[in-house]
Amino acid sequence: MRKDWLVGDSQQSVVLDVQFYVLHVFRMQAFFLVAGFFAHQLYHRQGRQGFVQNRLRRILLPFLVFMPLMQLVNFLVRIWIQHRSQVGGATRSYWQLVHSEGADWRWFTENYSLQHLWFLWFLVLFYGIVLVVRPIVVRVDPYEQMRQQIDLRVARVMEKWWGALGLTLLIVTPMAFMKGGLGVDWPFNLVPEPAPFVLYGVFFTLGWFFHRQTGLIDLFRMYWRINATIALVLITAMTVVFISVAHAVVDSSPAKVVDKQVLILIVVTLNVLYAFASMTAVFAFIGGIMTLFSRPSRRVRYLADASYWMYLIHLFVVLLIQTAIAPYNWPWPVKVLLILTGTLSVCLLTYQYGVRNTWLGVLLNGRRYSPSQSPIMPSAESIIVS
Repeated sequence: MRKDWLVGDSQQSVVLDVQFYVLHVFRMQAFFLVAGFFAHQLYHRQGRQGFVQNRLRRILLPFLVFMPLMQLVNFLVRIWIQHRSQVGGATRSYWQLVHSEGADWRWFTENYSLQHLWFLWFLVLFYGIVLVVRPIVVRVDPYEQMRQQIDLRVARVMEKWWGALGLTLLIVTPMAFMKGGLGVDWPFNLVPEPAPFVLYGVFFTLGWFFHRQTGLIDLFRMYWRINATIALVLITAMTVVFISVAHAVVDSSPAKVVDKQVLILIVVTLNVLYAFASMTAVFAFIGGIMTLFSRPSRRVRYLADASYWMYLIHLFVVLLIQTAIAPYNWPWPVKVLLILTGTLSVCLLTYQYGVRNTWLGVLLNGRRYSPSQSPIMPSAESIIVS
């Protein structure tokens, strides 16, 4: 379980810890690669001015609106957890605790965190870099000779079965500088840490260049099984090594204590292996999805439309449900099922009846659906929302 997670549950599970670790090997890397792909499409479809207006409305504005709301939710849930455990002496009501904690507004500045909205903040920064760098590139390379050379080299690497491994060399350096020992460091601050910012920037840039050669997408399908096999082997090895090292670190036996320098070497090695696992897993994930789910589906498109809203509010719902059931000694699969089904239900119901046909739906999806429309009608705009 993450140490910075607000809720401490009575049930623990190594299975969930491993699942958490595995999902984070590729999920955000894939997100930023896809974001870069569609950013290039949007820029050349709507032009510089249209690109700026679209990203301000669809990315920056939701970030500015939901960021303070999430800070408030974080504060209120923290107080609820304290209220349920009654930490610190005499029993007090929930609102007494809110008043006593909220009276000191330094809490909000000292505990400020981007939380899960750092995704949007990174996108804003990457878009800003695009707006600054691209005019310079166009001026330096007016006939696209340099860019075509990059395209050619990317294509040559991608054509090989080991293409993902070759492109991994672009992210080995930032991964080697990660500090957490669990993969990519969590970038929760407005001023991002250099290592995760560079790493996700590489994936965003790759997506940008892939859209310059959309035919390369077929190679994701061609090699997805190979990449999946490589990623699975690497992730399994890293998981075994990490669990072994973790046991050695916490073991009180002097003979089993890991030397600090050896531990640093192990962490750096794991980070480098993590880089190769990330790239191959991203290619496998995208290629597998394109292969196995290539048929159009109105239901999948509806979920794609709803996903932005679900992303914005899901953390609040998860925290509420987990806080409510955390003290009970129910089996962890039951708790996970309750959290997942409860969160999904709340997110979809609020989206359908409070977002989809409103101004908020226009902000997030780019268009308004009338109440008479089917809840599974597709949104043409959702394809270019990162």
